[in-house]
Amino acid sequence: MAGKIKKMIDTIIEQRSKGSGIIAGTIKVKLILKGINPDNFNHQSNDNPLIINQLDKFAKDFGVDFGSSLSENEKRFSIWT
Repeated sequence: MAGKIKKMIDTIIEQRSKGSGIIAGTIKVKLILKGINPDNFNHQSNDNPLIINQLDKFAKDFGVDFGSSLSENEKRFSIWT
């Protein structure tokens, strides 16, 4: 399913920044330092399992819950459930 990485990145930034543009920028920098540039992904980007696993680890470290941002279909086939 294309766009899962973009959705994960958006969820991480949204939950961690809580609307603060400064914190959102900091989260983006942290992702870049981990090797994931958020600007390189969009909703048509192919999903790479290695990047999904990296984002999953990053999210767990920061207490991000993907459950509320995934559709029922995505939850059923997700690596997080």
